[in-house]
Amino acid sequence: PSTGQKVEYRPFLVKEEKLLLMAAEDSSPKSTKTITTAMKDIITACTEGELDIKGLASFDIEYIFLQLRGKSVGDVVEIDLKKPDQITCDEEGCPNASQVTVDIRDIVMDTSKIENSEIQLTEDIGVKLEFPHMDTIQKYITPGGTLKTNDIFKMIIECIEYIWEGEEIYKAKDST
Repeated sequence: PSTGQKVEYRPFLVKEEKLLLMAAEDSSPKSTKTITTAMKDIITACTEGELDIKGLASFDIEYIFLQLRGKSVGDVVEIDLKKPDQITCDEEGCPNASQVTVDIRDIVMDTSKIENSEIQLTEDIGVKLEFPHMDTIQKYITPGGTLKTNDIFKMIIECIEYIWEGEEIYKAKDST
């Protein structure tokens, strides 16, 4: 969605579904990384390697995987949403879980509201950012799914594409 690029893909096969199930069963602290790796491997296999996964924003990977899942397993997903731990109530007025049905075909990425990623710092100095890649997010996220303040700044630094000063452009990958 962020690039507007059309992608051809095939539904995933039993071996790819098995890879995903094995990743879902992983209960180690790094299980989110295992699942993410499985998702990326499945996307690479189902797009015949035509897609540069490393260059995609995390939401692009998630969207492509949802489309793959829809065509491979089915467009309707049943999700059990559990009651948050901090909410207390009696069982009649607040069940432990609610079942929600999501139709993947109804999920639309609205890219019209994406802001310009160039940030003007002074009159002639600015920074161009790119969307965080999945690997960047995985590097800094904790097993509980949170980010420490220091890690947020490190992630922002990794999202710098280039810095400009007047007519000079300094690419982040070429700078320390």
